[in-house]
Parts: sequence; structure tokens; C-alpha cells
Amino acid sequence: MKTAVKKRRGLRQEQRELAQTMRAAGRTWVEIAAVFRDRYGLNARTALRLVRGWSQPEAADQWTRLWPDDPKTLKNISYWENWPSSTGREPSIPVLSRLAQLYQCAITDLLIDGPDFRHLDAAHTRRAGHPMPAVEELAQIDAVLDRLAETDVERVAGMALVWAQRLRPIGYAYGILMKLSAALALAATAHSGLSRVPDPDAADEPEPPIELRPWPTGIWRTRYDDGGTPVEYHVVLRRHRERLVGQSLPHPGGSRVRLELDIDGSEVNGSWAEYVAGGVPVYRTVRLAVGRSRHSMRGQWVGFDGAGRVTGGEWEMSFVDHSVSGRALRTYRGAAA
Repeated sequence: MKTAVKKRRGLRQEQRELAQTMRAAGRTWVEIAAVFRDRYGLNARTALRLVRGWSQPEAADQWTRLWPDDPKTLKNISYWENWPSSTGREPSIPVLSRLAQLYQCAITDLLIDGPDFRHLDAAHTRRAGHPMPAVEELAQIDAVLDRLAETDVERVAGMALVWAQRLRPIGYAYGILMKLSAALALAATAHSGLSRVPDPDAADEPEPPIELRPWPTGIWRTRYDDGGTPVEYHVVLRRHRERLVGQSLPHPGGSRVRLELDIDGSEVNGSWAEYVAGGVPVYRTVRLAVGRSRHSMRGQWVGFDGAGRVTGGEWEMSFVDHSVSGRALRTYRGAAA
């Protein structure tokens, strides 16, 4: 019995540290809950409670604090979390609405792993069996492209999330979204590199301040220190509004890195995630000073280790190549930086 209690406490501590690390990296409660579902085998309602570090009685207390005229107990929380099993009770729409407010999510986030009977619809089955359209067919969707051009990026992300939530299993949807993200980033980077032609007279002009110089879009070499061990990647870096987004090229060890950095004058800061083959993502934060030519960055990263201790190290990036052509990517993918 003591061993079981000790294991539960160790698991709760691990979950708290994981949630704290991901929140420090700027992740939403919904994003953290998705990791909890995959890693700990939880349903959506349980995961959204645990990312907050709440027990069932604590969640009930939070409910009662917000809606004192409709108090709840741990039994109510337990019933809703156990549904649709025989020991649970189906939450009503008003209950789901209040749970969504309590956990700061959408109602659909509470039901993402619920029953799916779309396979009973003959039209859905026929559509699911259709192959992906050829490039020539995709070129005919001008109306959709016009709509995308008029929609802000947050709305587009929401549309993609709704689409991904319909895919099973969740891990498959995550992999598809990551592949699309990397592919679109590479396509946007290649297009921006081809559409800008350098001015031959620019060398005779006064050197502009760092805030006005363009960010070199292309392949960067990144190196960081992890407990005295240098780790190196080649990253395709692009600018999107006031943010730099980077996706590493394939690494010999099978791991990869994704960067999301906010630009603040002569500094950038934000989050980075490392995905190790066969392991769970590690989320950390980084702050870098930008060199005057904007061809280099150097600073520090900070995060938590497996034991929950704060750790960190040096981080540096240097520009390598404007080209993101297939030949350039083949040159740097899998190569030691």
C-alpha cells in the first residue's frame, strides 16, 4: 500500500513538473492536456483537470467558488470524468459549458476523445476512401485560397485543429500537423528567397540600424550546451510577422528541434521544443542577443531536467545558407553541424 501511494505521489510530481515546464514555454492548457492524454492514457476531461494540478475535490471547490448557487463535490467531477463508462454520468451541455470555462478551453476539447460514429454515414465512408487530389486539382481551389488570404492566422490554426480532432488516433493527427507545418515552412522560405532580389547599389548606402536590417531567411547552424554536452542541429529559419520560426533538418540521432522566437529589437526570446526519438517532447525557453549583422545570435536557455531541477546552458546560432533548395537541404540534413 505504501509503495502504491509513493508511486502516485511520484506520478503527480512528474505531471506537475511537466505542466510547469510547458507553461513556462508558453503552451496552452489544451496543448499540455494533449500531451497528458498521450503520455498517461487519460481522457480529455481528466487531463484538463490534472494539467492544473487539481485533485477532484479541488476541481469541485473551484467550480463552487465560481458558481456558489450550483455547488459540486468530487463525486460530480468523478462521474463526468468516468463517462462514457458504466460508472460515469453524461455531462449536460450547461455542465460542459461551465467545465470549459473552468479549464479555459472549448467544449470540443472536453469531448475530443468521445465516441465517433461517422463511419455509419455512407457519404463519410465514400469521402474517406477518396485518394488525395493531384497538384493539378489543388490548383483549382482559388476560392479556398482567397478565403485563407482574408483569414487571420489564429483562425486558420483553429480550423486546422478542428480538422485534426477528427483524426484518429491523436498521435497520427499530431504527426500530420507537424509534417504540414514543416513542409509549409520550407515552401514559404523557398518562395521568399526567390521573390527578393538584392539591390546591386545597396553596398554604397549607409549601414542601417539593426532593427531595420532584414533577417537572413534560410539554413542556420544552432548549437547549445546540455549539461556540458554540445548538441548541434541545422535549422530552417523563417520570419513570420514579429516572430522567427525554425524547424530542424533531420538529425543523425533521429531527434529534432522546433523554435518559436519573438523579436524584440536586438534580442529574441521564446520557446524551443526538442523531440527525441522514442521519447516525449522537452519544452524549454531561450533568450538570445542578436549580432549587428543579424547573421548570429548568442545567449542562454533554461528549463527543467528529468528530476525537476532548473537547468540551462549556452545557446548560439549562426547563419549558413540562404538557399533552401532540395540540393541545399540534402547537403545539410543529417550532417553534423
